[in-house]
Amino acid sequence: MKKLRFIVLGLSIGFVGVALTSCEPMSDCKSCEVVTYQISTGAELDRQPAIEFCGSDLDSKENSLPVISGDERTVWECN
Repeated sequence: MKKLRFIVLGLSIGFVGVALTSCEPMSDCKSCEVVTYQISTGAELDRQPAIEFCGSDLDSKENSLPVISGDERTVWECN
C-alpha cells in the first residue's frame, strides 16, 4: 500500500511539474486583425474581425511579413 502511495505521489508531482512548465503566460495576449491596404494609395480595403492570440502564437503574428498581391498588401495588426 505504501508503495502505491509513493507511485501515485511521484506521478502527481511529475504531472504538475510538466503542466507548470508547459504553460504560456496568459498576460501576453493581444487582439489581432488581418488588414488589407492598397499599396498605391495607402487606403484600407478590408479589415477582418479581431482574434485574440497569446504567447508564441502572438509572436508569430506580430513578426509575420506582409503578403503582397498586385497592388494590395495584407498584414496582421495587433493591439
